[in-house]
This record gives sequence, structure tokens and C-alpha cells, in this order.
Amino acid sequence: MPTTYEVSRPPFVADWRSINRDTGATIDWDNVGEEYRSTPGQTVTASAAAAAGATSLPVEALTYAVPSGTVMNFGTFAAVTVTTSGAALAAATSIPVDALSGPIPSGTVLNFTGAGEFAVLTAAAATGATSLTVEALDAGIESGDTALFPGGTKLARATANAAAGATSITVDELALPIADDDAAVIRGSGYRMIPAGTRMGTAGTNGRSYPRVAASNPAKFILATNAREDGEYGARDSYGKMLGGVLRENLLPGATGSPAVIPSAEKTELAAAGCFFTFVQYRDSTA
Repeated sequence: MPTTYEVSRPPFVADWRSINRDTGATIDWDNVGEEYRSTPGQTVTASAAAAAGATSLPVEALTYAVPSGTVMNFGTFAAVTVTTSGAALAAATSIPVDALSGPIPSGTVLNFTGAGEFAVLTAAAATGATSLTVEALDAGIESGDTALFPGGTKLARATANAAAGATSITVDELALPIADDDAAVIRGSGYRMIPAGTRMGTAGTNGRSYPRVAASNPAKFILATNAREDGEYGARDSYGKMLGGVLRENLLPGATGSPAVIPSAEKTELAAAGCFFTFVQYRDSTA
């Protein structure tokens, strides 16, 4: 249901009379990130691989601090049944197998069905692989033998506080390796709020809107007022759209640099959607 607010001019609007507005933007809150909560969460992304047993996890610069004790879930390895497609003699360093149904990390110990038959992987095996690279076998393994990699969740628990901007997190010894670009979502708390001036796309469920994401949700308009998840009508609340006008660019959310500007890609997307904005810089000229 539409909602109406009488608001003063947002500080980033240089000339309210220049603003071309539209109505009816409902929010796809399921696609609004944890960083928009009143107590923000964030996505933690590994910036390099971390092996099983590692106690330091390299990450892309943190948006917010991660306190000690935080548990991060970087996804799962599926269980894989390994079946040998040929024999491997004692001292062999590779084992022929049927194409794997999922990946198996380096360091995994596979216990095969024959007595005393086991193998330790010295390299990761990808989905579809037909051979395993292993430490020299203590005993031969027969064709048709099977072993189970049980899979599991790639968890990391912070054992020390990591400040905003940090590029590594000290963690308990990892039970399973974490790959480059694996991501974990740390949930925030409280309601989510999208600030006025945020660039929005319309790729959400049923045409609903959420903050711009490169490629998957290009910018189509600029949000005219704050949008709150705990509004009177929830997901049915609708918020005004700005489709053009004169805006003070350095006062928009997400503007960075000196002078502060929003990304040129966002301006290109807005123009492609038919928006006509003029961006100016706010300067305090008082003595």
C-alpha cells in the first residue's frame, strides 16, 4: 500500500523544483544486504585460499569489525563416494577413479574398503576428475574399491577481534579448506533501512526494487526518501523514485574520493534507464 510522507528537502537535492519524481517503488527486502541493518552485518569474502589447519584467514578489507567468537559459514562440501576405476600399486602417487560427483580438498584421507588401504590427497580434486594425486601409497588399492569423503560445512570461528578494514582474521584451526572468493554472510540485527539517495534497480521479485548491484541489478532510479523494513505496511510500502534533477553528488550515499563522486558505472546505468540527472558539488562558502 502506498505511503505518503511530508519531508523536507534531502541535503543532496540542490534544486527541489528540478526533481522529476515517480511513485510506487516497493522494496524486495530479501535482496537487501545485511549492511543495511540498524546494527549492520556484512559479507566476508576470502581473498586467497586457506588450507585445512590454517589459523589465519585472508579476506577482502572488512566493512565492519568482526568480534572474537564470530562463526562464519563459507559453504559446504558435498559428500562424495570415490570408486577406483583401476588398480594402484603400493608406492603409487595417483589413483584412477570414476568421475567424481563433487570436489575433494587436498589433505583428505580416504579409507578404502580393502584392509589397510588408504590414501592422502596431496592436491585438490575437482568435480569430474578421473584420478587422484596422493602421497605414495603404503599398500596397493584394487579396482572397484570405494571410499567416502563425507563432506562438511566450511566454518571459521574468529579467535581475536578483527577491526574494520582488516584483511585477515585469526581463526581456530580450519577443519576444511576455504577457497579464494568463498563468502560468508554475518547477519546484523534490527530492521533494515535504505537511505534516501541510494541508487536502486528493479531486478527483484515481482519487479520490486533493491540497491544497485553491478550487472545483476543495474541502477534505474534514485530513492527519494529513506525506506524502512519495519514500515507500517511492510513489503507493501512504496517509496518515491527520482528520475532526474540537480543533485549534490558529494552528499549522496556511497560517494567517495576527493571530490566525492558516485561510480561512473552507476551514472551510465541511470542514463541508460532514461534518467536525466545533473550532478554538482556542494561547497561550504561561509567564512
